[in-house]
Amino acid sequence: MKRDCTKDIQKTQEAISMIKKELRPFVNQLDSDDATKKAQAQAVVALSIGTLRYMGARLQGKDEGRKKDDPLRQELDQMRKVIVQIEKKRKAEEEQKRDSRSSDDNHPKQPGMSKRKKVDTSTASIAEVDSNNHSSKKSRK
Repeated sequence: MKRDCTKDIQKTQEAISMIKKELRPFVNQLDSDDATKKAQAQAVVALSIGTLRYMGARLQGKDEGRKKDDPLRQELDQMRKVIVQIEKKRKAEEEQKRDSRSSDDNHPKQPGMSKRKKVDTSTASIAEVDSNNHSSKKSRK
């Protein structure tokens, strides 16, 4: 009994169109100066190519990539892990930036003063107070 392949071909074309649509923003990031964005783009493109290899094997009736110990399956799983790691790193960086911004908002800078100078100034005044206390103790003796 011969099977009508038209539906299978249509599904494959739709899948390829979807991959192309989803992949375009990442392809544009391959030249990014941001290392995290570039790494994410490279990993996503690699996963997409691996997925296309899997689809090609399935269309040819091969079992490639279906078993856990298959090299293609292991490669795809590894790419997914890399993408998850990059996503965690990206979220941590965003959170760090957000925390840094909220910290800056809670401690407004005086014009021309850096945080470092403020710390030095407060340390110096504490030292002056401390030395004044010692001198007053000496004068009491």
